[in-house]
Amino acid sequence: MLAAGAGAAAADSHTRAHEAFAAAQAAYTAGDYRTAVAGYAEAYALDPDPVYLFDTAQALRLSDECTEAATYYRRFLAVVPNPPNLDKIRQLVADVEKCAADAAGSAEAEPAPPPHRRRKRKPDPSGLDAALAVAPPGADDTAPRHPLRPVGIAAVAIGAISLGAGLAFTASASGYASDRSQICPHGCMWTAALAKQEADDDASGHTASHLAVAGYALGAVALTAGVLLYLHVEHPPAVGLSVGPGGATVSANLAF
Repeated sequence: MLAAGAGAAAADSHTRAHEAFAAAQAAYTAGDYRTAVAGYAEAYALDPDPVYLFDTAQALRLSDECTEAATYYRRFLAVVPNPPNLDKIRQLVADVEKCAADAAGSAEAEPAPPPHRRRKRKPDPSGLDAALAVAPPGADDTAPRHPLRPVGIAAVAIGAISLGAGLAFTASASGYASDRSQICPHGCMWTAALAKQEADDDASGHTASHLAVAGYALGAVALTAGVLLYLHVEHPPAVGLSVGPGGATVSANLAF
């Protein structure tokens, strides 16, 4: 009874070891050597077959773990001192030992970086340090100095359009006044139709005049605000607007 139980347990360990070995072999084939090493170790723990030691050494060698690979090659040879491929294994041992020695020598030869020491800087009487602190190297020199400049340009454009509209309405008002004066230039019989035409021209002329004044006012404000924003003027300008029969005059006194 006990012998049967022991045999069943051994068979189960052998089966599980074979499963672990199959998974390790799949990882080895896929190039995942560290996973393969873990799988071979699990198989060996379940079934101490020395073949698993050799497979572990192979996976360690391919993952550049030269020192550990040499250890597992020696463990395999300790259990199987005369394998059929003994010469090949001895060459592998020599290769990984050289690899381990080269890695150790490289680590010893590489000097440690010196500790970083910050030198005390003398005060810069020219003020260059302060300038660099305000505008460090690599700062974006393409950024506009005054971020409101685009708004100022837009305001100037609106002002120019408004002034142009004012001039157009002024010309229209002058045209209506001229039409009104030509209704009966040399005397004629005044009729209801002529009176209506005169009233219409007079009303249209007044409307055009009011629109012209509004255009000049809006244009003056927009132009002044645009110049103020574009030039980043700190002091508000004094703006003057004079409207006459032939147009309007805008004046501004800017203080920087």
